Amino acid sequence: MGTSPDLQSCRFYRQERLKHKKSIQRLFSEGKTKKFFPLALYFLQYEPEEIPFHKLLVSVPKKHFKKSVVRNKIKRRIREAYRKHKHIMYNKTGGLPFLLGYVYISKNVHSYKSIEEQVINSIQYLLNNKTN
Repeated sequence: MGTSPDLQSCRFYRQERLKHKKSIQRLFSEGKTKKFFPLALYFLQYEPEEIPFHKLLVSVPKKHFKKSVVRNKIKRRIREAYRKHKHIMYNKTGGLPFLLGYVYISKNVHSYKSIEEQVINSIQYLLNNKTN
């Protein structure tokens, strides 16, 4: 599995993915929500066991997008926007890392540019209103 990844890198590491069922349930039950149309951001600060990674979950509902190709396209756009701008969070956050969940709430497919804009806005919101 190797060495610990570089936090300043633009790569989206496996350790940055939110996959554990308990953590996901905790995010949606205890976390706060803020809407940045076409996204809803769920966030919660947590106590890390190892390296302090912000952990990300991306969800696109099957209810609005029946075809998996379209759902995966939207998820790729959200992950890519986060990957390109996550360095802002690692540079400016002092304290506990976040569990993050982006849920796509629009019924239409939006462009990468509009999704990227809202991901940047959500990161700025987290940095300005973080609770330690």
